[in-house]
Amino acid sequence: MKKTTLLLSASTLLVACAPRMATAGVTITPVVYQVTSSAAPGQEVTILGRYLGGPKDSAIYVGATLGGHGGIAIPPQDVVRWTSSEIIFKLPPNLNPGGGFLFVDVGSVASNTLPFSVSAPGSSS
Repeated sequence: MKKTTLLLSASTLLVACAPRMATAGVTITPVVYQVTSSAAPGQEVTILGRYLGGPKDSAIYVGATLGGHGGIAIPPQDVVRWTSSEIIFKLPPNLNPGGGFLFVDVGSVASNTLPFSVSAPGSSS
């Protein structure tokens, strides 16, 4: 009898620890863990992360502060591919060269920031 009780307790614990994406009232923060460090306007940038949402409810910002404020939103037409773990987009031509941070906003929840630089057109990144 004790073995059955322990097995039920262990399985209950495992189920309780499993991540739940669609639970009402639970907010999952998007996480960005890798990004192309630098690119020139027109070049593709790849972001890797988790819980990155999709193009309908999310946005990418470049040139933001370390705290994830400000920045320029990447227009939806510049997104090449967007999954919950990878985003590929082209930098729009109107961005000025310079450094800053990049983050992803999913349903008004901002990810962490990572350093990102816009290089001058024609420079090798």
